[in-house]
Amino acid sequence: MASALRRGIAAIYRTCEAHSLWVFYAAMAFLPIDGTVLGGYMPYWTPISPWLFILYVVFNGHPLREINRVYLLVSAFPAVLLGISMFGWITVGFRPDTVWLTACGLAGASAGLLSLYIALSVNKVPCNKVLNLLIVAYSISFAMGMVEFIAIRGGLETLAKFLEPLFSRQYLVGAVADGYGRPQFLFAEPSYIGMHLFGVLLPLYWIARKRRVLALILTYAVGSIVMGSGVRILLDCIIAALTSCIVLTDWHTLKSRIVATVSSLSAATLLVIVCVFNPRVQALITNGLFSADKSMAARLLRFLIPIEAGLHDFPHLLFGFGAGNIYDSFGVGMPYGLKAFQTLNHGVPYPDGSRWTDVQHLSTPYGMFTMSAYSSLLAEFGILGIVLLIAMVIRLISIKQAWNPKTVGWLLLVAYLYIQFEGYAFYALPLFLWNVITEQPPIQSVSASIS
Repeated sequence: MASALRRGIAAIYRTCEAHSLWVFYAAMAFLPIDGTVLGGYMPYWTPISPWLFILYVVFNGHPLREINRVYLLVSAFPAVLLGISMFGWITVGFRPDTVWLTACGLAGASAGLLSLYIALSVNKVPCNKVLNLLIVAYSISFAMGMVEFIAIRGGLETLAKFLEPLFSRQYLVGAVADGYGRPQFLFAEPSYIGMHLFGVLLPLYWIARKRRVLALILTYAVGSIVMGSGVRILLDCIIAALTSCIVLTDWHTLKSRIVATVSSLSAATLLVIVCVFNPRVQALITNGLFSADKSMAARLLRFLIPIEAGLHDFPHLLFGFGAGNIYDSFGVGMPYGLKAFQTLNHGVPYPDGSRWTDVQHLSTPYGMFTMSAYSSLLAEFGILGIVLLIAMVIRLISIKQAWNPKTVGWLLLVAYLYIQFEGYAFYALPLFLWNVITEQPPIQSVSASIS
């Protein structure tokens, strides 16, 4: 009986493995959909693709047996972070539900890296199909944003209420009444636009150098700016334009250096002009980062609190409060964070300070978030976790002898993007690591066939 059951399970697994490529394609197709009720909850976003990447890796156990050792070591790094968490779990406590959230986020990042390896390096998935699929997926996402923009500016409450149930956290209903709102496309919030454009699509353009990828990036960026999707996309565009000049310029020739300099200055000037006419940017310039915008103030405060928590609790500054214990970090750091905010804001307190007097009145452990990957890493894994992550990335680049303008520019861009994004499972870092580890990236080797 037991042997028959084992044979049945093995047969089911072989069937899943044989058809697992569809899981990978689905993960690619759902890449730009991370804010809907269709996804699984992670702090401040509800993605679909990380769960599919995990499933794809599970269904491909055989390739993993012969995996490149470097891939194995890098993908196992989350285990190091969870090991560091033992200190926080012993001294603070262990919450299974929040530990599960953090563990899934870390597993999603590792699965994203392994999925790229299995699909592109082992199973030799045609890269033109992947690019075409991503172009279609992000085009649909952009079209969704245009529909949202029409609903907001056209005052179409019926359309907005029709779309509302799709989103886990929506920016439509309420904005329609005054005719001003921010299209979020299919993302958890408008500020995630830059994460996708410049964390996923732009690096793919650097590798494949295909015009249709660049056209999609430019269309999405310009369209989101024109539709008023937020302030961050303006800054993201400037940083991405400057980084592209570093990556794409042949610095050995004077002509290329001149073209890069002129292009950078032109792009920066154009975007500065656009910023001048943006109401939120004008408010930030006039009133400062801490007072001009509630969203910006909330981000800055949530960034300060874990830092202040560590500064007033050195052992947990070093080792963190443990995976899943961001809530406890806020409990320690909240009063100090509020004071630091007030000091930096020239004596003016946080505008919504009445809600921040006690962590229990602010959120539950399951719902706590920081809005920055660095704050989350510091709160959960301390300085040690951050240092080990940086050391791992630098060591990997050195081993692969990949120190070049593209790698440096890409790394700086990734580091910048995670300042205002806390999702461990997001795809920017796994994509970067895959490119570093893969000596001859599949996309590059067949780029001539992608046209």
